[in-house]
Amino acid sequence: SFVHFLRAVVIVGYTVHLERSKTGEAKVWKLKDYNWEQAWKSCACHQWSSMFRISVPAVAMLASEFWAFELLVLMAGVLPDPEVQVIAVTICMNMLALIFLASSGLSAAVSVRIGAWLGAMNPRAIRWTVVSALLVNFMLWAVASGALMQPIVRENLYLLFTPPASAAESQSTKIKDLVSGCMFVVVIQQFFDGIKEILNGALRGSGKQYA
Repeated sequence: SFVHFLRAVVIVGYTVHLERSKTGEAKVWKLKDYNWEQAWKSCACHQWSSMFRISVPAVAMLASEFWAFELLVLMAGVLPDPEVQVIAVTICMNMLALIFLASSGLSAAVSVRIGAWLGAMNPRAIRWTVVSALLVNFMLWAVASGALMQPIVRENLYLLFTPPASAAESQSTKIKDLVSGCMFVVVIQQFFDGIKEILNGALRGSGKQYA
């Protein structure tokens, strides 16, 4: 998808920036100037087995988390009135993912900062990094949850995904009631999921992620 392509472009650009900062040269870094022969010597393929032993379980763990949410949408299809159920669950998943993005970004920031403070041998800064990230995450969660808990938002949120003309009046009423009731579950779930994501970043930054 476009998001993954954009992420790859950012990573490549950051890598190029690091290579330029290592050489200290002022000239513009060009792809043709890179020593590909040196980069792809046999030593570049060493210790791949140890990398796969860590990366494959990590990918499986992350993928299973996303697949579990997708499975919820499929399971909603076997409930009574499946069309209404799937629409309501899909709306809730979209709102959950929207709130989760803030926690995910903070998690990456915590991971980077903790790695830097570990290198600087400053454990006190690590503690404050985690505490401040949890506080910022709580404030973001409070703002998002406060907005979603407003009756006018909960009762009209479904209109962003299902315009009134796309469904019968009775079906729209069912979708509105389901989405309005499920927002409480979304808010409570994201509170704990946000804390978990911040602590995941702390574990990754400190090198404590055992696979």
